[in-house]
Amino acid sequence: KKHPMTVGGKVPSRAARVASSSENQKKLYERWLKEQKKLRIQHVAGQFPHRLPTEARVAKWIAGQGWEQNVPSAAKVVAAWKPSGDLQDIPTSQAIRKNVSSQKWKGLVIAHMEKKGRGVMTTRKFHAGEVICDYRGELVTHEEGLRIHATTSQEETGYMFFFKNQAGKRLCIDAHLDRCACHPDRQTFRRLMNHSSKRANVKPRLFRLNFESGDRDVLLLMAARDTEEGQELMFDYSVQKHQFRGEGLDLEWLI
Repeated sequence: KKHPMTVGGKVPSRAARVASSSENQKKLYERWLKEQKKLRIQHVAGQFPHRLPTEARVAKWIAGQGWEQNVPSAAKVVAAWKPSGDLQDIPTSQAIRKNVSSQKWKGLVIAHMEKKGRGVMTTRKFHAGEVICDYRGELVTHEEGLRIHATTSQEETGYMFFFKNQAGKRLCIDAHLDRCACHPDRQTFRRLMNHSSKRANVKPRLFRLNFESGDRDVLLLMAARDTEEGQELMFDYSVQKHQFRGEGLDLEWLI
């Protein structure tokens, strides 16, 4: 109580520790440092709430804190990381907006799947509730989506997602084309995720992200459960079929 341990606090001096307990001052010293480092690791990890950061990003953030001793390593922070914070913070997340704009989602790779053709594999572990990538496609009105749906092959209509946004407006994300107009040089991961109703490990959730150009409805794909490195990511296509037959979904029930 005399020497509370905090994220930014300094370890009590030897004289102060001896005054508290001359016999146990060394143990007090070691315990104080151990608990502070644990707290600092949690604190640093919390600065990256929705997606696993790289060690370089973590190291840069730690360097800006001015800590002179008892500094946790970036590797330990990354190893201890788990999703945290409120999902309501996602709309203002700079990291998520950057990934949506650049389409440079790390931790994913397009691979050949036996008997399936192409699919999406993980190159690292994803934690339940972590943002994996976005459902990329052209955002069109509900009516335009119906028109495209009617003139598109049945196989390709599986890439169309009808929904209702927070304002009650009915919209459609049209991802039936192999590449989106804004990123013609790359294929989007969501389009290559294979279907599984029983083993699906990815679920969608709708957010309205705050971009400099204005707010935009974005469907983010999130890990439904912990997924280890080297596993295939799968999406339940029946979700799209159900929402197409209806008026569109809020989508919050999916997480």
